[in-house]
Order: sequence, then C-alpha cells, then structure tokens
Amino acid sequence: MVPVSLRTDTGGSIRVPSCLCGVVGMKSTFARISRHNIFPLSPSLDHVGCITRSARDTSVVMQHIAGWHQLDENSTHKKVPAYARIVKNSNTKGVRIGIPRKYFFDHVPSRVESLFFDCIEILRSAGSVVLHDLDLHNTEQYQRAWQNAGSCANNWTSVYGPDNYVNGLLL
Repeated sequence: MVPVSLRTDTGGSIRVPSCLCGVVGMKSTFARISRHNIFPLSPSLDHVGCITRSARDTSVVMQHIAGWHQLDENSTHKKVPAYARIVKNSNTKGVRIGIPRKYFFDHVPSRVESLFFDCIEILRSAGSVVLHDLDLHNTEQYQRAWQNAGSCANNWTSVYGPDNYVNGLLL
C-alpha cells in the first residue's frame, strides 16, 4: 500500500473509498489546499485532500500541502496550523457524535452495524458524548439534489472533458 494518495473530492471521492477500505480520508476545508492544475468538475464543490493510513499521516501531509499558492486565486493566505502536533495531543473527551436515525443503517450488514456500535462504546468510554436518533430533516430532498448534481456533472464533463484542455487551458 502506498503511504499517501492525493485526491480530489466533489461528492465523496475521498471520503467514501476511505471509509470502505479502512483508511483515513480527509477532504480539506475549501481553499485550504490549492486546486491549481486540478481539472474542475464543480469549482464551488471541488476540494483537494488525501488518503493515508492514519490520522497522524494525514496531519503530516496536510502540513506540507496546505496553504497559499500564487497560481490559485482561491487558495487561502491563512497560516497553516501545526496539524501533526494537534493530532498528537488530541483526545475524544467531550466530542459529540450524532447517529442519524434515517437511512444510516438501512443497507448495512448486521456485523458492520455491530462493529459500529462497538466503536461508539469505545469512544463513549474515552469521554465522547453520543447523541442517538439524530434527526436529519429533508433527507429525500438532499438525495434528489445530489442525483441532479451528478447528472449535471456528467453533462458538463462530456462537453468540457479533459480532451478539450491543453496545458490547463480550455480550448
């Protein structure tokens, strides 16, 4: 396994594979990592991030790739925190964890659900606050919006796909 994979995430391309493969995926805050030389799918939703083996690895990568880039007008000028030190000194005491009641366990095998609650109990014993039955409103509306966004993205890339770019410029 490679120690680090840099990725882009518009609709889950870092987070979903990471959670399914038991690794750490981090979608950065908008403009925290430069999008220079990234093919745009949805400029307001595109984020750069990484997939690593651990939170510590992610923190080290973030310290090196986060920050301002002179060729990306959207990148942030904010100081890059000492992510590795923050992770090293962190704990879960007082962290609030919400568990949604709709959709969350609808298509999850019982063994995965059991492992999930085992993990929740470990976090609770370390001082986390667990909120059961978190109610997410309008979930059907969000699902339809993401389906529409995917359709729009497919149309956009068929017209403005990578073949229409030379040296980063749209032909």
